[in-house]
Amino acid sequence: MNVTTFPPVTSGFVGLHRADRGMTLIEVSIVVLLIGILVAASLPTFVGARNRAQDVEAQARLDTAIKAADVYYSTDQTFSGLTDASGSGVIRSWGVTALQGLEPSVTFTAGTLDTSDSTAVDGEVHGTSTAKADNGQLLALWTPSRTGTWYCAVVAKQYSTRWRTYPDSPFRGQPGVFKGRAGQRTDVDSAAECFERATGW
Repeated sequence: MNVTTFPPVTSGFVGLHRADRGMTLIEVSIVVLLIGILVAASLPTFVGARNRAQDVEAQARLDTAIKAADVYYSTDQTFSGLTDASGSGVIRSWGVTALQGLEPSVTFTAGTLDTSDSTAVDGEVHGTSTAKADNGQLLALWTPSRTGTWYCAVVAKQYSTRWRTYPDSPFRGQPGVFKGRAGQRTDVDSAAECFERATGW
């Protein structure tokens, strides 16, 4: 007579291999720790790249505004029409309308730009001999980056005796576009302030 034998029966999961048991709490903790280290190492790089992108965005916005200002200037050879006869120099609503018509992609404001989270451009007009907008040959523009840095540019169309006040500035009285930056609006929101920081972007 043939007798069939069967392997011994084991209880529970004693016969399972280690690979089938899953991960222990210590192993999970090590994996989480390694992931945390990788994230912490890459975070500064990510933040730095984001900040650079936001600064470049603000610089590009100001460059576009400068081009609109150049087009405006080419008609009357002065920026005086952007402001009023009082000589305060602040760009008025009609100046905003004129610049906005030349460059709709940039939001221009009339002396109201005061928050670092804005994406607009503000500015003022100056003459070549005084702080007033006499002959309108200087246009200062400024805009914030979302990083908190403020960027400015002075579009100077003629030589200015006022520039002698700033002997350390790099332009030495020559016409051109002079760019600077600072950590707060009050350090860039006039031609004089921007001149003092005209060391480029």
